[in-house]
Amino acid sequence: PMDWDGGGMGGDWLGGTDRLDNPGNKALVDCTCRVEVVDMGNFKRCTELGLYPFGDLEAFLVDSRGKESGRVDGAEMAACILDISIKEDAEGQGIVSMLTQGRTPKYTSWNSGACATEVSVFVNVLEAAGDIKYHLFAGRSAGVTASSELQGKGWRHLYNFRQGFGGEELSYFAHTGSMRIAVALPYVGTGFHCGVPVWSGYIS
Repeated sequence: PMDWDGGGMGGDWLGGTDRLDNPGNKALVDCTCRVEVVDMGNFKRCTELGLYPFGDLEAFLVDSRGKESGRVDGAEMAACILDISIKEDAEGQGIVSMLTQGRTPKYTSWNSGACATEVSVFVNVLEAAGDIKYHLFAGRSAGVTASSELQGKGWRHLYNFRQGFGGEELSYFAHTGSMRIAVALPYVGTGFHCGVPVWSGYIS
């Protein structure tokens, strides 16, 4: 695992602290967050980290043979594990952005469009304490929320829909507490599938 600001986050995907009441002001927001990317085909490692059983993800593992050897053949995917603790949140106004987009896709229509779009993501809340919540993909699509209610329930498919596309992708933690959550990569699919779990690497 790496600190999010020490190499754990980069490229087109960013992390950072902010405030809803005063954007750009990071005062009174105190947090730590570590990031780890795990090969989902490494059955032994997934078992050690609590990522197995695969639950809702099982249908998307092309070939589950070979678990005895410690390798799940056909599981060409990864999971991003975020281990975060928010100690101070500026009286409910502080947020910690994780998996936030750095560049806007060319097809983003900024809150317009006649088509229905749906965000689709698989998450596994491994540990959670306090009031902390993770709001995923609330920029370009409708967004979903993971909270302590999902702790211990294994992999779950979350989805939500809206009309048209929004702006840049935004995912953030809010409220004090701690959470250790795994997000399946590739992690977000759009299109409108009426809640049917479509493999999240598929963009329609």
